[in-house]
Amino acid sequence: LMSALEDEETQRRGIVCVVYNVEPRSPLSNDPRIYLNVYQLLPKLPIRMMGAHYCVQDAHLRLFMSSIRIAMSREVRLRSRVHHGSHQECIYTLMTFGVPRKCFPISPSGDLLVDKHGEFLAMRRRQEAAWAARNHTSHHAHLHENIIVVPRNDDVLLGRGRPFQEHAGNMRCNYVVLSTMEKYEEASRNDKT
Repeated sequence: LMSALEDEETQRRGIVCVVYNVEPRSPLSNDPRIYLNVYQLLPKLPIRMMGAHYCVQDAHLRLFMSSIRIAMSREVRLRSRVHHGSHQECIYTLMTFGVPRKCFPISPSGDLLVDKHGEFLAMRRRQEAAWAARNHTSHHAHLHENIIVVPRNDDVLLGRGRPFQEHAGNMRCNYVVLSTMEKYEEASRNDKT
């Protein structure tokens, strides 16, 4: 969550929290006190919470979460949902709310995927080491100022495939190119260089 604080756009738009307790691996995950603690913790975080999705498989937890929702303020209640069902049902339900499948660190069989998390932690360690080095030596400070953790909507991403084509910065770049294409075609050779 702390890396979300570093991105100004995320601070403006807010984040959506997904509490996922489907096909639990631990007996503690069926403890309703965990959900009560999450409910009490969310308003205290220094992040703008735009919504929360609680995915549960146990029918008793669904009833408990529904009763917690009744105790929430109207504004919070409108921005939170409780989903009940199997792993696939919860994934599909979250996809209808615009949460893409690729965001889940859980395989279709319900196993926890930690390889991407390990890559993220390694990247964060490198960045923090670079920031610490910058504080010690101002001579190389300009080398570490342009580290991008999360691409913003204005950034143009290089790559192939739909995720790159549908990124807001790439779409804006394509619009600029297409809107000036006719002017470029009509320009003389000297004007193009």
